[in-house]
Amino acid sequence: MEERRTGRSQREVNKRNKRFDGVLAALYGLFILFAASLIVYLFFIQVIDVKKYKIRAQKQRASQNFAVRGDIFDRNGIKLATDDVFYNVFARRVDYDDEASSPDAIATALAPILKMSKAQLLKKLNSQDQIIAVKKDVDRNTAKKIAQLHLRAISLDKKNTRVYPQGTMAAHVLGYYNFDADIANGIEYAAKDKRFRIINNIINIGQGASRNKGIKAAKGEYIMFSDQDDWFEPTAFEEAYNQITKNKNDYVIFNFSNYYQETGETELIDKRIKPFEHVLDNPDIKPWEIEGKSIVSTFAWCQIYNTKFIKKNKIKFSKQRNGEDTPFCIKARVLANSISILNKSLYNYRVYEEQTTTRLRQKYKEMFKVREEAYKAFLK
Repeated sequence: MEERRTGRSQREVNKRNKRFDGVLAALYGLFILFAASLIVYLFFIQVIDVKKYKIRAQKQRASQNFAVRGDIFDRNGIKLATDDVFYNVFARRVDYDDEASSPDAIATALAPILKMSKAQLLKKLNSQDQIIAVKKDVDRNTAKKIAQLHLRAISLDKKNTRVYPQGTMAAHVLGYYNFDADIANGIEYAAKDKRFRIINNIINIGQGASRNKGIKAAKGEYIMFSDQDDWFEPTAFEEAYNQITKNKNDYVIFNFSNYYQETGETELIDKRIKPFEHVLDNPDIKPWEIEGKSIVSTFAWCQIYNTKFIKKNKIKFSKQRNGEDTPFCIKARVLANSISILNKSLYNYRVYEEQTTTRLRQKYKEMFKVREEAYKAFLK
């Protein structure tokens, strides 16, 4: 009886072993089939269909996420800023792997397109650098001709350059990019930053009237002004803000420098500070205590003002086209209870060639009107 049970158990074990061996053999066969298929597939894409994948690889090396900045127009539809697209041509030594991608073949193909001699191109292509700058700043048509050659060892690096069709004066007001290819300043920056507000005039109402609109719309604690073709030093806002908040002044005066457009030279102008030389370190200067002529010039862009002080006293600019800041500055000086001096040049004033006689006559005619407004402001 016992022997019969033992025999039956042994047959069951043998049956399970055979079943396991069958499954194992099937899995092994599937693995062999998968490996063979993979080998055939790799042989096909690397040997038989290599050209197709070389082209795909070349396209993957080029950046496709390239955004061109928008055009900027004035109210009359005149284009003020636009983008020009250029390409840099590079060669990769690692891809000199067949006759069609040899330096000689590449030089022969590119020489007429790049308008360079074959010898000059060969000299560059035979450089020992892994990435070789063949030519920079080629135009769109040239780049298109190069791309149509499908040269594996050649890449095109797309880039854009900001162009100002009406000239570069005040280009910083329109906006520019930083080194990270992000908008860094100007109208373009204001468009993406909610802290900035752009006030548009339907017609040109002049700088004085425009500044009055800006004062009315201002919500910040402090106000600074700038002419459209001048610029502040990078730390100007921070330094001026720190001083006026620390001293709790009505406004703070700082120096400026003349920038001569024709020569590129810069000259420090400190005449506005000279009347205060004996009180430079005083954080709470009372303007009426300053002896002599303390109002040397009437430029609104050399100060930072407390917004409440300006609005409470209804200090405004003249609507005249020249000297519009004279009544503003005089009234501010007369009504201020506390000022201080920041003895640094924080503003750059752009100076051009001497104006024409006609412009000078118009300027002085308007200046007389401005002086009259300033006198009335003083009496009030």
